[in-house]
Amino acid sequence: MSLDARNITQGGQVIKYMIGMFIQITNIVVYWSLLPALGSFFIYLFSVMKWVHIKHGTVYWLLFIKAKFVRTQTDQLYHFSWETAQGKMVEFTRTGAQILNDSYFIKCAELLKQNAFYGWGISLAVFFFIVMVVFWFLGRKGHLQRKDELIGGRFLAPSAAYVNKLLKKTGKLSPLKIGDLHLVKNTRDMKKITFVALAALTITACSSGPEFEVNGDISGADGKMLYLEASGLEGIVPLDSVKLKGEGTFKFKQPRPESPEFYRLRVDNKVINFSVDSIETLQINAPYVDFSTAYTVEGSENSSKIKELTLKQINLQKNVDEQLNALRANKLGHDTFEENLATLLKNYKEDVKVNYIFAAPNTAAAYFALFQKLNDYLIFDPLNNKDDVKCFAAVATSLNNTYPDAVRSKNLYNIVIKGMKNTRQPQSKSLEIPQDKIIETGIIDIALRDVKGNTRKLTDLKGKVVLLDFSVFQSPAGAPHNMMLRELYNKYAKDGLEIYQVSLDADEHYWKTAAGNLPWVCVRDGNGVYSTNVAVYNVRQVPSIFLINRNNELKLRGEDIKDLEASVKSLL
Repeated sequence: MSLDARNITQGGQVIKYMIGMFIQITNIVVYWSLLPALGSFFIYLFSVMKWVHIKHGTVYWLLFIKAKFVRTQTDQLYHFSWETAQGKMVEFTRTGAQILNDSYFIKCAELLKQNAFYGWGISLAVFFFIVMVVFWFLGRKGHLQRKDELIGGRFLAPSAAYVNKLLKKTGKLSPLKIGDLHLVKNTRDMKKITFVALAALTITACSSGPEFEVNGDISGADGKMLYLEASGLEGIVPLDSVKLKGEGTFKFKQPRPESPEFYRLRVDNKVINFSVDSIETLQINAPYVDFSTAYTVEGSENSSKIKELTLKQINLQKNVDEQLNALRANKLGHDTFEENLATLLKNYKEDVKVNYIFAAPNTAAAYFALFQKLNDYLIFDPLNNKDDVKCFAAVATSLNNTYPDAVRSKNLYNIVIKGMKNTRQPQSKSLEIPQDKIIETGIIDIALRDVKGNTRKLTDLKGKVVLLDFSVFQSPAGAPHNMMLRELYNKYAKDGLEIYQVSLDADEHYWKTAAGNLPWVCVRDGNGVYSTNVAVYNVRQVPSIFLINRNNELKLRGEDIKDLEASVKSLL
C-alpha cells in the first residue's frame, strides 16, 4: 500500500479510465441489444395482428389519451382506408367520438393492448439474453487476450524482428505487414480487410443494375418538396424527394421494375400518376398551380394514356357533382338525377372499355383504367357487375400471359375469379309464392339481417310509408344514390317515411363500413343480384326503388314513378 500522492493520482486516473471505458462499452452493448429487442416486439406484433388492426387500435388509444388527459374535442373527422383480400380499397370517415364508441375500434384497441403486453415481455427477454451473451463473449475474449502477453501488449519487445520471430515460432505470422512488423495471422484486422473488399465488390455489382429515370421541370414551385412515390398494392411507398429551386428542375433514378408498375410525383396534395415497364427515361413538365392536370409527359406512351384517363375521370366527377348540386338546390328531380347519373356512367364506361381496355388490354393504361374511382367508389365493379368482370378478365389474361409471376397479375386474377363466382348465373328454380301471403300483406315480405346482425322484416314497418330500395354500395352510383335518399329522408322522416335498403354487395365488410352511419334500415342479401328477393320483385337494374303505403301495400315501382318526391308526399 502506498499513500504517495503521485501514486494515488495515477491509480485514480487508471480507475477512472476503466470505469469510463466500461460505461462506454455498456452503452454500446445496450444500444445494439435494444435494436433486435425492438425488432422482436414488432415481429411478434405483426405476426399475430394485421396492420390495419394495429393502425386502428393505435388511433383509438391516441384519441383515448387526448380525450382523457388532454381533454381536447373529439369531433374532428378521421379518414381510413385499406385494401381487402380481393384487392378492393375500402374507405370510410369517422369522428373522434364515433371511434371511441365504435365496437370495431374498441376491439382493435383491446387486441393491441393484449398483444403489446406479450410483445414487450418477449422483447425484454431477448434484450437481457443478448446483453448476457455479449458480455460473456467480451469477457471470454478479454480473458484470452490477457493470457496472450504478446497480443495483449504487455510484453515489451526489443525490435520488430524479435516480434516477427516469436510470431513465426508460434505459427501466427501473417504475410501482411505494416512497415517491418508482420500482422498476427487470422486476427480481426485481416478479416476486416477481406470484408471491405467483398463489400466493395457487392456495392459495385448492386449499383450497376438497370434503372429508369424521371426528370423535368416544375414551374412556380420554388422551395416546395417534390416526392417520388411508388403506388403499390399495399399502398403508397416513398422512394425519393428533392427540394425544388427557382428553375424547378429535378431528376430521379430508381431500379427498373420486373413488371409494369405505377409511380407518382407529388407536390403537397397534388399528384401525377405514371407507369414504368422498361429502362426508360420520362420527362414530365408541369406548372405548380395545375400540377395534376396541365402536365406534359414524354418517353412513355402508357403514361400519356394515363393522363388522358385522369382528365376523363376528373371531368366525370365534375359532371356528377353538378348533377348532385342541382338535386340539392331543387333544380333537378330525383328521377331525373338517377337517369342522368346512369347515362353519365354508361357513356364513360363504354368510352374507356372500347378505347383503353379492350383496345390494348396488355398495357399499364388498361390496368390503371380498371381501378379509377368516382366518389371513392370503383367505376368498374369487379365483384357485382358481369360486364365489368369481363373487362377485368381481359386485362388479367393479357398480364398473366406476359408477366405470369408478377404480383399484380396474380392479384388481378384472384379478383376475376371472385367476380366470376359472384356473377355466375345460378340454375333457375321455379318460385312458389303463397297467394294467401300476398293477399294478407299486400307485399312479399323480406327478412334479412342488418349491420348489427339483427333480423329486420319489411312488414314490421307497417304504419309507415316505406321506400324499398335495392342497391349496390360498391357501384359508382352507390354514393350519389345514397346522398339522394338522405335528402329525401331528412325531409320526410318526421312525417312517417322509412327506408328499407337491401344491399346486394358481395363484400359484406365493405357494406357494413359504408352502411354503418346511415339512419334508415340497412340489410344485406348475400345472394346478390341472383337472390330470391330480387326475382320476386322483378328487379331489372340497381338501384331500384319501390314505394309501399302505410298498409303494407305496394303502390309504385321505379319505372312508374315520374317524380319520386311528389310520389312520397302523396302517400304520406
